Amino acid sequence: MAATDHESLNRRDNSTLKSIKSYKVIIPIILGFMVIGYLLWKQFDWNELNKIEWKFSVLVWLGIAVLIFALRHLVLAWRLRLLSEKFFSFRKSVELIFIWEFASAVSPTSIGGTAVALFFLSQEKLKSSKAITIILYSIVVDSAFFILSFPLLLILVGPGIIGPDAISFQSLGNYAYSFFIVMGIMFSYAAFIFYGLFIDPDKIKALICFFGRIKWFSKYKKYLRKTGDGIISASYELSHKNLWYHVKVLTATSLAWFMRFAVVNAIIIALISTIKTDLFNQTLLYGRNQNMYIQTAFAPSPGASGFSEIMFGGLYADFVPVGVALLIAIIWRLITYYSYLFAGVIVVPNWIRKLILRRNRKKQETMILPERTADND
Repeated sequence: MAATDHESLNRRDNSTLKSIKSYKVIIPIILGFMVIGYLLWKQFDWNELNKIEWKFSVLVWLGIAVLIFALRHLVLAWRLRLLSEKFFSFRKSVELIFIWEFASAVSPTSIGGTAVALFFLSQEKLKSSKAITIILYSIVVDSAFFILSFPLLLILVGPGIIGPDAISFQSLGNYAYSFFIVMGIMFSYAAFIFYGLFIDPDKIKALICFFGRIKWFSKYKKYLRKTGDGIISASYELSHKNLWYHVKVLTATSLAWFMRFAVVNAIIIALISTIKTDLFNQTLLYGRNQNMYIQTAFAPSPGASGFSEIMFGGLYADFVPVGVALLIAIIWRLITYYSYLFAGVIVVPNWIRKLILRRNRKKQETMILPERTADND
């Protein structure tokens, strides 16, 4: 029986590794490269590329872009350590963030790594109630960052963060429609979760369980009830946290998102010698990237592959020549997206192997213990 269980675990492990190494990684890469190939054919201008002065400062700024993104990863690990109340070591948090970001990279943007995070957090001997608290509170603070920071950006630089043609609020164009629709959806589900966590979790649980009585959702009845219970326990836990805890989590969240979007600033400064480095223009560059993330938040492709590359040239048309925008987009995606795809192929299988070994040791211990008890008798 033990051999059968071991073989079953090995088959499951091999199946998981195969899925990681095949379509889950290949699909976003193919989508991205197909779009890049099309844009190369339609837009790329070698004359514009030749205008780039490949000086030492270019390498310095590209290095800064990589450093910013590496620091972002460490900040996310710090946040996970805060949310788990130091249950995870900092090293383990770094590893788990790799898995979380990899899950985001191979999932449609509308689903994201959050949907997978509950699974791998629960595999690390973390209580399911604590894992649910981490997931739900992460959604709230992530959404809070966007909801609070965007009005501030509008005040600082105006409607130009929506797109290059947005000279005034009357001229926002199509970019604005998709932007405000996504922001509305983001605000709605964040408000729903916030209400459940901090105001009246019982009503939210009752509403969730109500959906379980509807015929279309009846097969998810147990899952919905478990989710409702998770909201109750998460609400209880968060209600006992002091203000300093929330300040630290929101600070880590804000830093992580700021670093993600600031990568583009460093890349553009590196490759566009005529770019203005004053606060207004750099804030505008930053705001455009945050806007692009929001607009691709419900893209159906893994990691918004294809959509991001296409949107980049349009959103930065007034800063970056069309002929060289694709090069900047490729470097940006290599740093912020493809890096997690490639790292995940190494980190995730290693994590799965350790998980399987831990399960096997646990099974062996439970089998040996009864035998020792029998011998003592």
